[in-house]
Amino acid sequence: MDGAYRSEAVAVLDDRGCRFLNAGDVDGDGRIEVIASTMKKGIRLLRPGELPWPSEIVDARSSGFEHATVLHDFDGDGAAEIYVADDDDERIRRYRWRENRWEKSDLYDTGPAKLTFSIAAGRH
Repeated sequence: MDGAYRSEAVAVLDDRGCRFLNAGDVDGDGRIEVIASTMKKGIRLLRPGELPWPSEIVDARSSGFEHATVLHDFDGDGAAEIYVADDDDERIRRYRWRENRWEKSDLYDTGPAKLTFSIAAGRH
């Protein structure tokens, strides 16, 4: 199969949708992880490796139809923060890996009846 693509399941996410998968070093260990923001069952961190990839919960309660997510290292510490639109809780949030746990901060109250389709980070 020279030059052909092949597919394999790296993880199974127990939810009916996952519109945002982001790759980046979110814990500052120098390795790339994948953040999966599922529709109703939270945000998961997937660590590439032996199949299936190990996963852990970042926030089990975060949810939204789109559940827009982006990774970016705004604070310059070498680990990308996770920015998420938790539409069901009407908040834009940041998650940072600090002292071996996830630190959650509410950044913005979106108010009722909002749907965030995307979040993007520019270069600084």
